[in-house]
Amino acid sequence: MKVSGLGDALKDQNFDSFRTENALQEHMKRIAQEYVVELFDKWDDQRRPWLFFGGNPGAGKTHICTAVCGEILRHNIGVKYMQWAIDSKRLKYANNEQVFEDDLDEFINPTVLYIDDLLKQKYAEHPVFTEADIRIAFSILNARYLMNKPTIISSEWDLIDQLLPADEGVFSRVYERAKEFTVRISRNQKYNYRMREAEQ
Repeated sequence: MKVSGLGDALKDQNFDSFRTENALQEHMKRIAQEYVVELFDKWDDQRRPWLFFGGNPGAGKTHICTAVCGEILRHNIGVKYMQWAIDSKRLKYANNEQVFEDDLDEFINPTVLYIDDLLKQKYAEHPVFTEADIRIAFSILNARYLMNKPTIISSEWDLIDQLLPADEGVFSRVYERAKEFTVRISRNQKYNYRMREAEQ
């Protein structure tokens, strides 16, 4: 748990502390818990499932994905946390190709990887991602796809409507592996529970 990168978040962001006050939250929790069961049921299979939560910020995506990581860690299986906004920047500014490849291995090799806020940037209905961002996403996701390594992803982007059109080659892999465990959260401020709590 110490080396995962999730730190103290594991203490506060678990299934017990995830509130289910409406149908969306109940759905998110159910899919996450079903994913954990399926992951361990298929641990020795050729195609281990992935998990994808995409959509409106503040809906609890990071909380529920962290809860999943906590359950995996409790089975003594290693998890690596990748905070896209910070870690992708480090990869972009690697001094040379060898440093880039070495840094990339940090996210390719872990048994389980959790990418938080994949392709984080200012919201647009039809986002355009940089060539560098797509290169990093493909390098990590394709390698893990080929190596059958479980990957957990949260993003403010919808997998079907925004990520697949942006780069089908990259995100069709995510779609294939996570199609049974994908949650799509509509872009609507009513789902931003951080904003609602601030108003109370």
